Amino acid sequence: MQPITKTFKERLIDFTMYCRERQFMLGPQETRDAFDIAKRGYALDRKLFQYSLKAIYCKRKEHFERFDEMFQRFWSRYYEEKLEKSKKQIQQLK
Repeated sequence: MQPITKTFKERLIDFTMYCRERQFMLGPQETRDAFDIAKRGYALDRKLFQYSLKAIYCKRKEHFERFDEMFQRFWSRYYEEKLEKSKKQIQQLK
């Protein structure tokens, strides 16, 4: 099994929350399953990771239809930078 970094864990939790905010019904078990596939090295292949998360996170037809776009948007470099910027702004407000 591949170790996963704290930064990656945080991003995966953020992605789970991102999906939950968009009406995906995800709980602790789906999060554990996502960590498990990451530890198995699936995260090293972006498409394999995407399809694996899709199998775990999508429970309804409309989830399957939206997931790929959401995955691309979230995991793209642009979105990662935007998310980091938002986190810094939130921390400054505290």
